[in-house]
Amino acid sequence: MKNTWLLILIALILMPISACKKGSDDPAISFRSRNQRLVGKWKIVECNISETEFVMLPGGFSCDTSITTTTFKDNKAIRSISWRNNPATIIPFEDFANIEFKSDGTLNYTERSYLTSYWVESAVSGFWSWQNTAKRKYTIEIAAFNGKVLGDVFVGGLFKIKQLSYDQITLESSNKLFYDYPESRESSHFTTTTFCRLEREK
Repeated sequence: MKNTWLLILIALILMPISACKKGSDDPAISFRSRNQRLVGKWKIVECNISETEFVMLPGGFSCDTSITTTTFKDNKAIRSISWRNNPATIIPFEDFANIEFKSDGTLNYTERSYLTSYWVESAVSGFWSWQNTAKRKYTIEIAAFNGKVLGDVFVGGLFKIKQLSYDQITLESSNKLFYDYPESRESSHFTTTTFCRLEREK
C-alpha cells in the first residue's frame, strides 16, 4: 500500500514538470515563464535558409526561376544561387546578426554583413507574438512591421520552438512569403528556414 501511494505521489510531482515542457528540447523544469526566457538580446549563431523565387511577367507567364540556399554558422555564411539549369554561384560572406525581443511584443533586428569589399549594416523594427493560447506557447511569429524579411541570415516568419531555455533558442520553420513588384513584374518567394539557433548575449 505504501508503494502505491509513493508511486501516486511521484506521478503528481512529475505531471506539472512535463506540462512546462513545450518544446521537445526545452528544459525539464524552469522557474521562468516562456515570456521571461524569450525577452532579451540574442545573437544568431546558426541558421539554414532555402528560397525558391518564381519571377513572372504580366499575364502569369513564367520568366525565370532561382533557388537560393544560405548556410550560416559562427558569423560565416555561404550563399548558393542557381538560375534554371545554370551552374550555381557561390558567395561566401561574414555576418553578425542580433535580435532583441522586448516585453511589449516588439523587436529590434540588426545585421552587419561583409559581402564583397565593404560592410553593410541594417536595422529593422518588428514584432513577435505567440500563435497559441497562454498555456501552449510553442509556435511564435517573428516579423518586420513592413511585412518583408528581417535580414539575410534570418528572414523571420512563423516558427515552431524546439528549444526555449534562458540561454538558447532553437527554431524550426516553413513559411511562405509573397511580394508584388509594381507594373513590370511579380515575384513569388517560397522561403523555408529549416533550422535557426540563437544564444543570449552575455
